[in-house]
Amino acid sequence: MPTPSQILETLSALAKEWWVLAVIWHLYFAALAAALALKWRPGKSLAAFILAVPLLSVVVTAWLSGNPFTAAVLGAVYMGLAAIGWRLPKTPLSIAVGPLLVPGLFMVLFGLVYPEFLGAASALTYLYAAPVGIVPCPTLSVLVGFSIILGSMGSRHWGLLLGAAGIFYGAFGALRLGVTLDWALFLGSVFLLFRVWKQTSRSAATSTVA
Repeated sequence: MPTPSQILETLSALAKEWWVLAVIWHLYFAALAAALALKWRPGKSLAAFILAVPLLSVVVTAWLSGNPFTAAVLGAVYMGLAAIGWRLPKTPLSIAVGPLLVPGLFMVLFGLVYPEFLGAASALTYLYAAPVGIVPCPTLSVLVGFSIILGSMGSRHWGLLLGAAGIFYGAFGALRLGVTLDWALFLGSVFLLFRVWKQTSRSAATSTVA
């Protein structure tokens, strides 16, 4: 099994080698955020597909870098999210309002400027080349953030699966690799699971009253 230092070296090499891909994913998420801000409301099934695709990019880069564990784990998460998304209705999604936007936006921005693995790069470089779509933690951070904002597309299973993945990689990064920043992913994922629980409890209470 690779040592923490070897894993960190591999992740740093990936971030530097695939920085152009990171730029593409930054543009992808910026376009999504702009479209949502301009009142675009895709169907829940389409939104799930849009959010799940970046995980496939992480799976490919993990496989190419000789990391079958992450490729297998996130490959399974991607297939799970894709299967959930396939079953979602095509009704337009809704966006959180008020205080709920804060943790969601924080997680999205945190992932997009994730300040690790680019070495001595300038702060400006992280704005467009942070390893989103390449390294698990920043990618999951962005997806968790959008899921909070979009209410997990109304799917309890989506929130549970993505939240569990975020908790695992956040804890692994913080405890095993010593990347303290990954506690943000851990806490954001816990919040996502809390929101899923709240939504489930509210739905159950409504059904009981009805």
